[in-house]
Amino acid sequence: MGLAIEDDTGQSSEDHLTKQFNNLTINGSGIEGTEIHLYEKNSLLGSGAVHNNTFSIDVSFSSEGEHCITATQIISSEISDASNELCIHIDTTKPLPPVVSGVGITNNQRPVWEWSSSNTGDNQNDGNGNFCITLDDSDTCYQTQTTTFIPDTALAHGYHTLYVKEQDASGNWSDAGSYTILIDLIGPKGNITISNSEWTDTRFVTLSIAPQDMSNVSKIRLSNDGIHYSEDIDFIETINQWELTDEDGLKTVYVQFQDHLGNWSEPYTDTIGLDTTPPQVTMGCPQYSNSTEGIFIKWSADDLSGCGVKSSTLFYKIDDGGGYDQLSFTNGSNPYKLTFMPKNGKYTFKLSSEDCFGHVSETKEYVMIFDTEAPHSMIESAPAFVNDLTKTFTITYSYENDLSGIESIELWVKKEPVDTVFTQKEYVLIAQNEPADSNGTFQFTTTTEGKYYFYTIAADKAGNREEPPETFDQTTLYTSNVPGYAILAIGATNDQEGQQEYAKTAEQVYGYLVNNNFTLGSGTNDYHDNVKFFNPGEQVINGQDSFEDTYKNDLQKSIETWAFEKMKYINAPLYIILIGHGDTDQFYLSEGNYLTSKNAISDSSDGLHDWLENLENKLAENHIDQDIIIILGSCYSGSFIDDLSKAGRIIITSTSENEQSYRGHIDSTGVRNGEFFVSALFTELARGYNLNKSFSIAAQMTHNHTYDSYWINQPPYYDSVRQHPLLDDVSQHADKIQFKTIDPNGLKFTDFGKIESGSIADNVNQATLWAQLNDNSKVDEVWVEILAPDTETAEVDKQWFIETTRIPMILQSGQYVSSYTGFTASGKYTVFFYARDKQGLISTVEKQYIYKDKSGENVAPGSFRLRYPNDGTQTTTKRGLIALWEESIDPDGDLVTYTLEIWNNDFYDKREGITTNSYKINMTEGFDEPYTYTWQVTAIDAYGAKTICQKQRWFVIDNTGGVADAFNDQLLTGEVRDAITKKMISSANVEINPALQLFSIKNGVYLADCSLDDCNEKFSIHADADGYHSKTISNISIEKKVGLIKDIYLVRTDLLAQLIHVLNGLTLMQSSENCKRCSH
Repeated sequence: MGLAIEDDTGQSSEDHLTKQFNNLTINGSGIEGTEIHLYEKNSLLGSGAVHNNTFSIDVSFSSEGEHCITATQIISSEISDASNELCIHIDTTKPLPPVVSGVGITNNQRPVWEWSSSNTGDNQNDGNGNFCITLDDSDTCYQTQTTTFIPDTALAHGYHTLYVKEQDASGNWSDAGSYTILIDLIGPKGNITISNSEWTDTRFVTLSIAPQDMSNVSKIRLSNDGIHYSEDIDFIETINQWELTDEDGLKTVYVQFQDHLGNWSEPYTDTIGLDTTPPQVTMGCPQYSNSTEGIFIKWSADDLSGCGVKSSTLFYKIDDGGGYDQLSFTNGSNPYKLTFMPKNGKYTFKLSSEDCFGHVSETKEYVMIFDTEAPHSMIESAPAFVNDLTKTFTITYSYENDLSGIESIELWVKKEPVDTVFTQKEYVLIAQNEPADSNGTFQFTTTTEGKYYFYTIAADKAGNREEPPETFDQTTLYTSNVPGYAILAIGATNDQEGQQEYAKTAEQVYGYLVNNNFTLGSGTNDYHDNVKFFNPGEQVINGQDSFEDTYKNDLQKSIETWAFEKMKYINAPLYIILIGHGDTDQFYLSEGNYLTSKNAISDSSDGLHDWLENLENKLAENHIDQDIIIILGSCYSGSFIDDLSKAGRIIITSTSENEQSYRGHIDSTGVRNGEFFVSALFTELARGYNLNKSFSIAAQMTHNHTYDSYWINQPPYYDSVRQHPLLDDVSQHADKIQFKTIDPNGLKFTDFGKIESGSIADNVNQATLWAQLNDNSKVDEVWVEILAPDTETAEVDKQWFIETTRIPMILQSGQYVSSYTGFTASGKYTVFFYARDKQGLISTVEKQYIYKDKSGENVAPGSFRLRYPNDGTQTTTKRGLIALWEESIDPDGDLVTYTLEIWNNDFYDKREGITTNSYKINMTEGFDEPYTYTWQVTAIDAYGAKTICQKQRWFVIDNTGGVADAFNDQLLTGEVRDAITKKMISSANVEINPALQLFSIKNGVYLADCSLDDCNEKFSIHADADGYHSKTISNISIEKKVGLIKDIYLVRTDLLAQLIHVLNGLTLMQSSENCKRCSH
C-alpha cells in the first residue's frame, strides 16, 4: 500500500514539502474492493475504497510542521497491518524580500537595477534564488535567477520602480523588494528679457537671463532664429551688446538652459521691435475729377514692421499757388474727403508721415485736374448716300477741348427701318474713339438698307459727359440697289367717279414702291422725296404730296425738273405711273384738265412727249443714260404709244388704243381695284420678276379675267379677250428693269380645284373649292372670285368691269376650302384663286373652269385629229412650236373651247380656254432638253361635255444645234408686215396656191399645213390688205422635215401716208417687235 502525496509544492515530487493545509490528496495501491483507513498516529484522517487496485483519499491538517501518515485495509472484515509511514512537512512562511538597488537619478533611459537574496543560509524559509521581477505597473512578473535588470527599450522621462520577489523551497514567494530611479530628460526652466522695452532703433541690446533654479543650470546658449545657436557658455545673468539681425521688424532672441546631467531645455524667448527706417507713405488722387461734393484722397502711411506712424500731414495747393496748405491726418479717415467745395482748376498734393522714433518720409507731388464743365462735340460730315460699294465710309467730327481734356468721342446711331442689329427705334452706341488715335474720324459700315441718323457724345477725362443733342447731326442713306424714282398720279373726273377705286390701286402701287426701296428704306414716309404722289381726290392717302400749283403744272415740273435732279444725284430709272380715266390720246387729271400724249396746237404744254423730251435733253447733257418707264392705267391708253415710242422709253398701257380697261377684284373692305392690270403688274414686279416678265404675267392674267367666250374681237386680235395690255420697248431694256431678285419662296398656289369630280349636275347648286399653298404661315387671306356664265359687263364712264362673286376660303387640315351654293345657271364658271401674303403681295392668280350641265341631253363636241407637230418633230426651247388640230364641231351648236396638255414623266403643262384650233407653245419655263413630250387636245363645250382628240402625238426638244430653227416639219408660216414701218398688218388676207389649208391667219401671222405629197410642188403666196398694194411671191419650195418661214412686206397705196411714215422713220424706226400685243 505504498503512500504518496499528490499536492507536493516543493522543489521535487519526492521531498514531501507542501504549503497546503487542507484537502491534501494521498494516493496508494490496495486489494480490489477493500476499504482503506488513513491515520496520523492513532487519529483517523480519512477512508476510501480501492478501485482498480488504487485509492485516492483527501486529508486535512490544522498546523504547520511534519505530519506522518499510515494506512490499513480491511479485508473480509479483517484489518491488515499498518503500512509504512508517509511523513509530510507543511511550510506556509514567506521568505524575506530581496534587497534591490540602483542609481537615484539619471538621464540614461536604460538604467541598471541590482538585487540580492535576504536568506541566511540556515533557515528552511530562506529563498532558493528563484526571483520574479516587475517594472512599474506591469501585470507581468518575469522569473529569473539573475540579480541584475536592464530594460530592453528606452524608458520615458519620470520615475521608474523595479519590484523583485524570491521563492523558498516550499514554493512560498516573498514580498517584493523595490527600487525607484528618476530618469530626467528635461532641461531647466527659465526666461529671457530684452532691454526691458518693446521697440528699439539700435541693433545692439542687453539680455537678462533668469532660470527658475539657478543651482540646476550649468550652461546656456543663445540664438536669433531658434536654429543657429551660439557656443555653450557658462551661465551668466546679463549679456550686454547682443546683436540683432539687420532688417527692421519684430525680433526674437532664444535662450536654452543646460542642467548638470547635460539636458537642454526648450527655447525660452523674448521679442523686441527693431525700427531704423522712416514710415512708408503713399497717396493717390484721381488724375481728373468732377465730383462737386469734394475730392477724395486715397493715402496710406505704414511703418511696416516699425514702431508705427505717429502722425501724417496732407499738403495741397491750387493752380500753382505759393505755399502749401496743411491738413493733419493723425485721426483722418482713408480715403480722406476734402469737404470744401473746390473750384475748377489744377490741384497739387503731397503727404508727409512721422513714426514714433521721429523718422519722417514724404511722397512726391500729385496733380489732379478738377473739372465740372461738360465738353461739346458734333459730326461735321457724313455722306448723304452710300451703296454696296461705299457702304463703309468715314464720318468726320469735331470737339472743343476743355480743362481736363477729351477722354472719348462716342458715335450713336439710329436706323429706319429697324433690323437685326438696330432692333429698336432708338439710338445705340456703335463706336468709341480716343481722339488722339482717331484723327477726328469714325469708320462706319451700314448693315441693311435704310436711313442712318448719327450724332456724337463727348466725354472728358474728369467724367463729364455731353448730353445727347435734341436732333441728329448728320444722316446717311444706304441702299444696295436704287430701283428708281416714281411719279404716281391719280386722275379724276369732275364727278369723282371711280376715285375710291383708283385710290385703292394707287395706294397699293405706292406700298409696293415703298417696300421695294424706292423711299430708300425710310418706311412709309418718303423722307427723301423719291416718289411724287399726286392725288386730286378727297380721300387722303398715306404718302401723297401737296399741290404747289395746278395739277398739270406740278406734274410737268415733277417730270422736267424734280426727276432730273433726282436722276442726276443717283442715276436710276424713272417710273411715271398714271391711273385713272382716259380717252384716245388723253388722260384726265382733274377739274376738266387732261394730259395729252403730244402737245396740242392750242396748248403746247399739254404734251407728255414734250415733257419727256425736255427731261431727256437735260439727262443727255449730263451724260445720264437711264430708262424712263411710262405706265398708263386707263381706258384707250394704248393710243399713247405711237406718240411716245422712242429709244430709252418703255411704254406700258393697260389696254390697246380702242379698248376700255378692267377694274379688278373686290377686297375685304368692299372696294373694287380700280386698275386690275396695273395692280397685277406691280405685284409681279414686287415679287422680283423683271419688267418684261411682269408684263407678260400681268397681261396674261388680264386676258384670263377679261375672256368672254361670246365675244369676238375685231382686227387685229380676233380673239375673245376684251382687254389687251401693250408693251413698247424700242431699246429692248424691259428684261433688265427689276425691283429686286425673285424670291423663290414667295407665296404661291401648289394645287387647287373642285373637290367633287366632273361637271356639276343640272339639279345641284353646290360645290366645294379647295386650294393648297406652299407656306400657310405667310398667308394673310385666301379667296376666290367666281364669274358666272353669260355675265354681262358693266360700264362706268368708259371703264368696264365684270361682276364676280367673292368667296373667302378658310384653312382646314392644311388646305383652304370654301363651299359655294351659287352654281345655279348652266354653263361655264370661271373661278379665280387669290392669296395675299402678310406683306400685301398677291400671289399669281390661278384660274379654273367649272362646268354645270344643262337640262336635257347635251352631246359632246365632234371628233377631231391632231395635225402638228407630227410624231418625232424636233424643235428648240427658244423657237417653240405651233400646235395645230382640226376644228371640233359641236352637234348642239354650243361654243367649243380647247384644252392643250403637254407632259412627260417629269413635267405637266395645261393651257385652257383656247378659242381657235391652233396655239403657239412658248417654252420659256419648265421645258427641259433633250426630252420627249407627249401632247393632246380636248374639246369642251359650254356645259363641260368633252371630246379628246383621236390620237396623242409627241415631239422632241433638242438645243444641241442639230435641229433646224423651225416651228415643225412641213409647215409654211410667216408674217405680213408694212414695208416701211415693219409693223405687222393684222387685217391682211393670205392665199396659197396650189391650195393649202390655212389653219390660222391672225394678227398678221399666217400658218398653213403642207402634207407629205403636197410638199413636192411649187407654191405661190398672195397677200393683200386694205390700204396696201397686194403682193404675190411665186415658185416657193418647202423643204421636207424642215418647212418654210416666209415673211411678206406690203407697200401702202396712200403716198402721203407713206411719205409721213418714211419721214417718221428717219427719226424713229419702229418695229412691231417693240410693241408686244399679248393675245394668245
